[in-house]
Amino acid sequence: MATSSAAAHHPRRNRSLVVVLGLGLGLGLLPQGLVPPLVPTAAAADAGAVATTPAVGSGYSLTAGGRKLFGSTQPAGVVDVVVTSPQRITAVRLADARSRTLTSTTAVGRDSLGQHVAALRVDLAALAGSSTKLVAHLTYPSGSTHRLEATFRVAAAPVAAPTPAPAATAAPAPIPTPATPTPAPTPPTPAVPTQTPTPTPTPTGAPAPAVPVTSAVSGTPLTAFGAVGDGVTDDTAAIQRAFDTARAGTTLVVPAGKIFRHTDVLRLKRPDLTLAGTGTLRATREEKSSLLVSGDRTTVRDVTLELVGSTRRIGTWEDMKLTVLGAKDVTLERVRVRGSAGAGVYFWGAERFTATDLSVSGTRADGIHVTGPSSDGTITRPVVTGSGDDGVAVVSYAQDGQPVRRVTVTSPTVLGTTWGRGVTVVGGEDITYSDIRVERSNAAAVYIAKEPGWRTFAPVRVRVVGGTVVDANQSRTVDHGAVLVWDGWVAGPGQMRDVVVEGLSITGTRSSASRQVGFLRGLGSTATGVHLNRFSITGGPTNLLVAQAPPGDYEAKGWVVDGRAVCVER
Repeated sequence: MATSSAAAHHPRRNRSLVVVLGLGLGLGLLPQGLVPPLVPTAAAADAGAVATTPAVGSGYSLTAGGRKLFGSTQPAGVVDVVVTSPQRITAVRLADARSRTLTSTTAVGRDSLGQHVAALRVDLAALAGSSTKLVAHLTYPSGSTHRLEATFRVAAAPVAAPTPAPAATAAPAPIPTPATPTPAPTPPTPAVPTQTPTPTPTPTGAPAPAVPVTSAVSGTPLTAFGAVGDGVTDDTAAIQRAFDTARAGTTLVVPAGKIFRHTDVLRLKRPDLTLAGTGTLRATREEKSSLLVSGDRTTVRDVTLELVGSTRRIGTWEDMKLTVLGAKDVTLERVRVRGSAGAGVYFWGAERFTATDLSVSGTRADGIHVTGPSSDGTITRPVVTGSGDDGVAVVSYAQDGQPVRRVTVTSPTVLGTTWGRGVTVVGGEDITYSDIRVERSNAAAVYIAKEPGWRTFAPVRVRVVGGTVVDANQSRTVDHGAVLVWDGWVAGPGQMRDVVVEGLSITGTRSSASRQVGFLRGLGSTATGVHLNRFSITGGPTNLLVAQAPPGDYEAKGWVVDGRAVCVER
């Protein structure tokens, strides 16, 4: 271990600049000295935990698909179960209710929050249509054990992943003549969720879109199909009728001043349609609140998409406020998202998409999330305020078979995250952010990683160039600093390489964070070509850079701290 001081370069403040950490601190784990105080993700009782030794404490969980396993319904097929422990574990064994071993692993890593994580794959096909229990046996370095239990239900039949609806080939029906239709029946009011409600994040005043909206739109209004737009009538059936019957090339208008309430997912499946206008589509049933676009060459312009009455984070395609699912050549312009039970705008498998001047606030998950594997997209001047997780995120899950590729994000603004980071690339190839502005991020403002917990691809040819970071890493329970590059899943697909973060002005990072900037690697990592250059830093932690790699695998040049040039490479 080598530690250097900046005293020679900056006599007013004694800053330790680089800590090059040995790699013998545990397989795939963050250095023990850098582990933050743990974030209690769930009480042990809530996770269905039963203690043997040692005492349970908080932070243990059993999850599947990113959600708590206990009390859930799982598909009758192969499921990835993730075991999380706040204490170091060396092995995990999954057993059924009769103590028969189903699978086991000694591959334990650590996620970005410092929690110890193991992922195990189990086939539930034989348990279709029944309630069952899984028991996870955790083994600690001392040989002592701990047991987690989760009782849940297995669906009666395998649940296939939804696939985008194919473009309609039949001759489209003519647009109906405006008439006074019979109102569609109102669906029964869904049961109120039993979980304790949590308030929807309150927007803190996002800047207005850079391009002014146009109030007058030429086209066919939704009211021509029987929608009322008074904010009270359930307009679901009428809006869906408009989406399903409009001819290719039609512009459907959401009239200014109108609020169209819907209680189910609205699906834009037909190709070559435009949805425009400054009115509002207001969802009042959070689990079915999405505007889901699967038609190629769809345009959505100037519309406000709103969710009222959100109580929890859900995270399916049907509750992301605006979902672009497997569609090509989709254009989003000046769309405003106000509230979401999941991500605000979610791209899955989208190709050649364009999103300009999006305004997103009050989401339970990421503000904008690109995944699955999407490609060839541009996102320009998005403003995300008060997101429940990352502000703008590109995430490439290994289970999707290939990473997100060739996505450019220009001039993103992220103002306050109640959890998560500012702008991220968690796996992906040829991803570029430029001219970023991130303020008051809960964790890192800039985060580039290959994660074991979410099992992601490696970041390759990633650029974050230019911009401003203010008051990063607000949370005292997450130790990221302002910028974190982390190769955490060494056994995962791809090698992290050619990562550039440069030209950032960093001000006011939480002073109790262990560092301003980090490049961390697990044991056996070959991550290389990481460039951390031209940072201008004011205030914040006295430790500037922690690099868990030899200088040949990274560079850090052109740093200025409190107005004075410093050398941080050792």
